[in-house]
Amino acid sequence: MPPSISTLPQPQPLPPAKDLSQACSRVIDQWQGDPATYFIEATQGRSGQDLVAAVSRMIRKTSAVEYREKELGKYPSLLTIEDYVWRYGLGWGFDQDTVEMARQNALYYDLLVASDYGLAVWRREQSRSDQEFTRYL
Repeated sequence: MPPSISTLPQPQPLPPAKDLSQACSRVIDQWQGDPATYFIEATQGRSGQDLVAAVSRMIRKTSAVEYREKELGKYPSLLTIEDYVWRYGLGWGFDQDTVEMARQNALYYDLLVASDYGLAVWRREQSRSDQEFTRYL
């Protein structure tokens, strides 16, 4: 039996981030999810291309994706770094392959949440001015 309407999670807007460092802070500081210990260790004290490389490795790491799969079962509105990278990554210095992988991961997470709750779709809400996001819809 599908969950009642009152228990369905609601997509949350993507908090603004002016750069990758701020996006990492948003992921770390969110109110939901388990403490982002590995993410903090991997990104702390990094900037520029060093931070891009660290985040790229995490996006490509299968064990990180598997960990987020489990977390999404408890926290369906979990904010992930992929939410930012696939929308803004090209402007932040990520290569096209990493941006595409981030997009695929984020959409996969959306499908997982939608499936868990018997929903047709699940997407992080965006403002109408977010052209990078709407280009993929």
